[in-house]
Formats: sequence, structure tokens, C-alpha cells
Amino acid sequence: TIALKILSKKKTSSDAVQRFKREFRLLAGLQHPNLCSVYDFGMLKDGRSYFTMEYIDGPNIFEFTKNPVRKNISNGVYPLIVQLCRVLEYIHSKGLIHYDIKPGNVLIAEGNKKQHAQGPSLHAKLLDFGLAKEQQIKGGTLIRGTFPYIAPEVIKGLAVDYRADLYSLGVVLYEIFTRKTFPKAKESFVTLLKLMQDRMYESPSKIVTDIPKRLEKLIMRLLEFEPAGRFNRANEVIKEINKFNPTKFEIETEKTLESYLLSSR
Repeated sequence: TIALKILSKKKTSSDAVQRFKREFRLLAGLQHPNLCSVYDFGMLKDGRSYFTMEYIDGPNIFEFTKNPVRKNISNGVYPLIVQLCRVLEYIHSKGLIHYDIKPGNVLIAEGNKKQHAQGPSLHAKLLDFGLAKEQQIKGGTLIRGTFPYIAPEVIKGLAVDYRADLYSLGVVLYEIFTRKTFPKAKESFVTLLKLMQDRMYESPSKIVTDIPKRLEKLIMRLLEFEPAGRFNRANEVIKEINKFNPTKFEIETEKTLESYLLSSR
């Protein structure tokens, strides 16, 4: 089954069209088990651009983990987090930054139930690649991403590297494990940055008392205001999980390693 992604009628500017084409070209040059495959690019009769892509019939990662059984750390959400880290490591190795890591852009797809005696295999799929929205903030400045997932350095207009995506990952994990979400804010830069610097994220253990201490420490490290305080690479997050989780995850699988060889980018 395929899905059709169509450029909105509201986005008719040449810049919007070029960004849409760029997203298709970018995805067409990438191959990874945790990315959606794209197939064809075309134009509708009304002049709007579209491309066809792999259809994912599943909830986003936040919705998926509402179920307490699915939220089980070792057997449920950890493997999905590891998959997300692998695909982030992959795109970062290609010199790319996603800029819009959020629950709505991580869908959970189920594999073939018949092939797995213990139930269907689960795959985290990263969406909306390379087409982060420019959010209007009071004061007339445009930034890439969605609050509260945007890293502080992006809001400040500083040089950005892969650690901006890791900050966003931290917000996603915080929401998954605490079930506390934050509204999309349209405030001034000063207000947004003060919220972040004052640690608007209280320790997860103050919200859910049974969260493992080392998991809490991992999440709060991802949420460090300064990039230097975070992990440097996504695969370091997997290594950290392996230090305290009974199940040890491979940094890369055979299929993800193949991705580095097959991609044209």
C-alpha cells in the first residue's frame, strides 16, 4: 500500500515547491529500515506537486505507548527508541539534520504477525524528513521546527549540529515516560529561552516515581540547555541504554549497516 503526499494549496510559492522537491530527492537518495520509502514524483491536474511513499498504518510513538503493556521498558518502548537512534545516526552520518523530531513524526508500523511467534515485529518510522515547518514566533522571526521540541540553539539562531535533534529526542522521551505534554507556544524568543534555561522540565521522577534513575539521567542529559552537555551522537544513547538495560541492543543491525552501502547520498 502506498500513500500520496500532496503539497498544500496554501504552499504555492516557488520556495515551498522547491522544498517539497528537495524532500523527495533527499528521501529518494536514502535507504534505511526506519525511514519511509518514496517512489514517484509528479504533478496533479490542478498544478500541485505530489509524491508517492510507503504507507504506514500505525499510531505515533506517543499514542502507541499509552498502553501500559506497550510502555514496558525492556520489551516495549526501548527497542523503538533504539531504532530511532539508529536512523538518527544514519541521517547525521549523511550530514543531515532533521529539525522536527516529535511524536507525530515517528510512526509505529507492525511487521508480519505470521512470521513472528511472539507477535508482530515493530518498526519506528521517521517521517517528514528534511521539511521541517517554519513556525511563526511573536516578533516576526521564523524558526524551523515545533515548540517545545526545538533545541535552544535553534531558537537563538546559533550554529546548529546533530545535537539539536538529540535535544528533540529528549523531549519525545520525556513525554513518553511522564505522559506530560507541553502546548505549542507562540511566545517571544526571550520567553521561550528563559523557559528552557530555567528547566521547564522537572525531573521525571517527580511526575512518575517508578522511572529508573539511569533512564531519568539519560533523558535529562539529552535536555541540557547547552549542546556540550548532551550526547554527541545518537549511537551514544544506545550505548548508554545498554549500560543499564538487561537486554543489550546492537548499535547497528545487518539491515541498518546495509543502508550505509545502498544509499546514493
